[in-house]
Amino acid sequence: AEWSGDDSARGYAWPAEGGSGRLKPDVWKRWLAHSPTEMLKDPKVRARLTPLSGNIMLTAGTKDEFGLHRGAQAFSAQLQAAGVANTLLLDEHTHSMRPSRFDAQLGFVMERFAAAGFKQ
Repeated sequence: AEWSGDDSARGYAWPAEGGSGRLKPDVWKRWLAHSPTEMLKDPKVRARLTPLSGNIMLTAGTKDEFGLHRGAQAFSAQLQAAGVANTLLLDEHTHSMRPSRFDAQLGFVMERFAAAGFKQ
């Protein structure tokens, strides 16, 4: 909705036609402008991410109703190719947050705090 707001009852334009699945080029262009994989092509963005190498975790469920796990996999690979180490956690769940995913995320963050000298 943030990427393609409009005056429709729904409040945003979907980037594909409902029946045919054909892309709407004008809306798709707006979505791509906000896509992390597209933004990573910008050397300034890559330079800002490089100091975060090793401190980025991406998570998604392989049964995500929106297929976001594929985007997470692609973005993880692109980060790696740009020299930005990251951790990709895929579980066998849907889009909804699961306690196992949250536990892994919290553990990841706590490890980084501990490495930075923060005490629990």
